Amino acid sequence: MSNSSRKIPLGTFIALLSLTALMSSGSVIWWRLQQGREGASSGANRPSTSSSSLHTLGIQAPEKLVDLVHGEAVTAVAPIEHGKIALGTASGELYLATLAEIRAQIFHQVAQLPLPVLAIATSSDGKSIAALCNDWTTAEVAVYRAGQPTAIIRGIDPSEASVIALNETGSQLAVASFDVTIYDVGTSRLLRTLEFPPLEMGTTAATSVAFRPNGDVALLTNEGVQIMPQGGKSPKIKMGLCQCDSIAQILDPSTRHAIFRTKSGHLIVMAVDTGEVVADKTLSTDPKEYFDIAVSDDGRRLLAATPSGRFRLWDMSRQTTIARGSFPKELHLINFIGNQQLLLMLTGDEKHEVSYWVSSLQ
Repeated sequence: MSNSSRKIPLGTFIALLSLTALMSSGSVIWWRLQQGREGASSGANRPSTSSSSLHTLGIQAPEKLVDLVHGEAVTAVAPIEHGKIALGTASGELYLATLAEIRAQIFHQVAQLPLPVLAIATSSDGKSIAALCNDWTTAEVAVYRAGQPTAIIRGIDPSEASVIALNETGSQLAVASFDVTIYDVGTSRLLRTLEFPPLEMGTTAATSVAFRPNGDVALLTNEGVQIMPQGGKSPKIKMGLCQCDSIAQILDPSTRHAIFRTKSGHLIVMAVDTGEVVADKTLSTDPKEYFDIAVSDDGRRLLAATPSGRFRLWDMSRQTTIARGSFPKELHLINFIGNQQLLLMLTGDEKHEVSYWVSSLQ
């Protein structure tokens, strides 16, 4: 597939940085769907939960966490294991810090590249962290693992570098946009290039890429998901179409499910291997209502929140609403930090374009 017709204009760079943060502050967020019999049933067939049976929950008053690190704007934030946060900056630094350290302005730099950090990914064992840096003329990835030299992978096509993923042990890196390139982290050597054909509605850039436990590579766009077998040259699943007007998508860590949030206010969960829709839940009956979504670290709860000031909390296994409440207005939900705390983002801050906030479910 030719890259020449797919170059991303430099003028869209800042918008894409904010979009990346809204899509989970990294290319692959840690989702875990419960897979009991109830979770495999369509949400449309479930009885609605009465408002009187819902738990009363609130969102704690948000606290501003960070917008600058040593004077540089923060462009990507991703919660990782053991309560740590990875932060990338506009000048290419990658830092690690706990929430307490961030409040005290203590940051541990683990990598440095001369390009803005666009996305952050973590290996499933939680020990490797990758930062994608891209200014749309040059793209590089830094991979940090404690006790090892930071690997720098260069020579990446910037038009093919919008999302990244690490395999379970952090030994391989996937870089994707329209196709996928796989690199050996230890040697920085290009292992193979996977060319994914366009889906039904045309060619759209990937919103997520992931290694499956068996070594296959999954590529997700707003149209659907494709799977490339380990060592294969053509997709095993040419297309698993969402058949929806989605505006956000994510693969769960097992890559058995793709989750879509649609313009019409629906949350759709699709089984990757079959293309079957296993859940279709209404987030809002107002087609103009915009929701951000995140799943707790234990995979049990899904939070959908709108900057206009409302939220709904779902039980993922039963596919039922368990709480409703008020959400801090004008703040976007990015992700859970653990199972109770929330990472939020504010755009258009008076001093800086983007700032990150923290809150919690009460």
